[in-house]
Amino acid sequence: MTLKALKELLSHNDIKTMMRYGHLEASDVSPEAVRIFNEQNAARRKVKKAA
Repeated sequence: MTLKALKELLSHNDIKTMMRYGHLEASDVSPEAVRIFNEQNAARRKVKKAA
């Protein structure tokens, strides 16, 4: 995933915010963080569909 796509997905206003996280590897992310991210992403999709 590109940083721009991730910026949009996480609703950051500035790409500089995403640059802080650009160095992370999948192995650096805990399963709990992935679960939370996926739940938030699913909730955002529901809101967008309802709009």
